[in-house]
Amino acid sequence: PASSLTQAVSTIAERARHAAWLSGTQPPWQPGMSVNTLRQSAAANTLTSHHCQTLLRSLARSQRLAGEPGTALRAAAEAAGRARTRWLGLARALDQVTTTSHQQPPSPVAAEVDDLTLWTGRLAHTYPGWTPASRSRGATPGDAPAREPGEMAGVLAAVFDACDAMTRIAAADRRQVHALAGAGRLLAAAGPDPATLDLLGPVAPARADRIGALLTLYQYTAQASAEATATVSAAATAARV
Repeated sequence: PASSLTQAVSTIAERARHAAWLSGTQPPWQPGMSVNTLRQSAAANTLTSHHCQTLLRSLARSQRLAGEPGTALRAAAEAAGRARTRWLGLARALDQVTTTSHQQPPSPVAAEVDDLTLWTGRLAHTYPGWTPASRSRGATPGDAPAREPGEMAGVLAAVFDACDAMTRIAAADRRQVHALAGAGRLLAAAGPDPATLDLLGPVAPARADRIGALLTLYQYTAQASAEATATVSAAATAARV
């Protein structure tokens, strides 16, 4: 049932927030932390923010809200879309760096991020068996089933929690990038073209400008996720749920 799916998303989002908070108390290179893990987190959050955008669009479309509530829902969907764009850009930027160790188990944050993607996807598709590997089951990309009027409060609460969790995850992952760079474990191509990473060629500690650009991307991504959180809250207020 949709009510169970929304509760699941909110529960997992709280776990993700807690894992992100705990990561700030751990050693800079905690177990499971690598660029592969960070890239996995960014890719998963790209999907999660897309699911949030889909859910918000579905609410705006199915409720046929006019005036301020409808405008607020559409603004929230656009903000979630901007967060998705930021996470996608971050995932691509992480393709250009690596770490000294590739074979690491997922970090606690990464595990929760994957769960958040799974359950927001199930909520967006109203299909309890959905996984990122699932086929579209006849739906076109970006579509979501129509929502019943009574679902709005639960869906908005779940999307709010998911966006808030992604904001905290971006900040936590940014701290890990800073720590990896400080320990000399963040590597990039050592050739003449620093924009290209050849895993078969020589690598060296990433230059300061590369590190700074990556940290800035994390900052922008956290800001975009925070803006999505705020606009979802504003939509809930406008819809009086």
